[in-house]
Amino acid sequence: MNIIKSMMVVSSIGLAGLLSTDVQAEVGNIRWNGFLSVAGGVVFDEDENFRVNNGTFAGYDDDVSFKPDTLVALQAGVDLAEGLSVTAQLVGKGNDDFDANFEWAYLSYEFNDQWKVNFGKLRVPFYLYSDYLDVAYAYHWLRPPTTVYSSTPFDTYEGVSVLYNSQLGDWDSMMQLTYGSHDSDPAAGRLEISDLAGISWGLEYDWFSVRVAYLQAAVGLSNDSLNAIAGGLSAAGLSSQENKFSVTEDDDTGTFATIGMKAEYEEYVFVGEFTTVDIEDSFFAKSDQYYVSGARRFDDITVHLTYEASEADAKSEVINAIPNVPALAGLRAGVSTVVNAQRSDVEISTIGMRYDFHPSAALKLELSDVQRKYNGDATLFSVSVDLIF
Repeated sequence: MNIIKSMMVVSSIGLAGLLSTDVQAEVGNIRWNGFLSVAGGVVFDEDENFRVNNGTFAGYDDDVSFKPDTLVALQAGVDLAEGLSVTAQLVGKGNDDFDANFEWAYLSYEFNDQWKVNFGKLRVPFYLYSDYLDVAYAYHWLRPPTTVYSSTPFDTYEGVSVLYNSQLGDWDSMMQLTYGSHDSDPAAGRLEISDLAGISWGLEYDWFSVRVAYLQAAVGLSNDSLNAIAGGLSAAGLSSQENKFSVTEDDDTGTFATIGMKAEYEEYVFVGEFTTVDIEDSFFAKSDQYYVSGARRFDDITVHLTYEASEADAKSEVINAIPNVPALAGLRAGVSTVVNAQRSDVEISTIGMRYDFHPSAALKLELSDVQRKYNGDATLFSVSVDLIF
């Protein structure tokens, strides 16, 4: 199994290659910890439109599956003294056939109690829960709300982040500057992100916290379908429309903005986030997503309700710019298919329960009612055991 082999390698070498034996003796041993989620789910009560349009939600269909939300991770950290430290996190996910990948691998330097800089592979600070996105034990859901937390096709980058912690009266303030790049091959095709730059700012006072963030980047996306459409539009002399499908880092800028709030007062928890995503001068639709969630703790049991929604209008002007003539009928149909696939009108209501049956483990149950205007309706039942070690 790839995940076991990879973990054996990491366990055997850890970060020892970065340290001499003498240095290890001075600064102490490698700190190891990890987390595991074993989750299963099944979709039922789906309508015909849901079955025709892929027939899945959050990776699940009408066959019971234990892959989409199951994962295992191991994290190693070394304190090199005098403000310098190294962190690496290896994660194997079920939806990637448990192929292990480094989600984190970075060097940190703390100048003082206020200033800190990180270099390497890091998590993009998109969301409230970005720092522990994969650690399901850390939140009351089985998975974070999908409309918001799936609004971007990536969540890590290679680069640098600078953090500044301070006090603003009675408020704790944390500001983070981000710069870097990302390359990957998701299902949509080759994704290339460059000049990723942004700022996030969080404020916390007692039981209340708020966070805002804004990031932008040069976006490049290519696959066979987009390349074929761009070629057809070029051959038809529609260069202005070709540019909307030739999504390159040179001329397409993506923007992401968000605001989130969280309140934890005694046994009550309330949290909500809103995000907006846009890629300028492209066929991609601007999308808005949000969720609100409330939870109540009863000793070892937590019950919660979550409502989430996503909306995006297809850019019909891209389709209408292609002459509706027989010679271009095939090209227009292809453009229409791709553009309309960007539409989104989703509402999801989830009721769930968390049972902390062990100091380091929790059992979770969730039932989600999924209403999708363009892709059909269904119900998803999920169960998981999340633990940390």
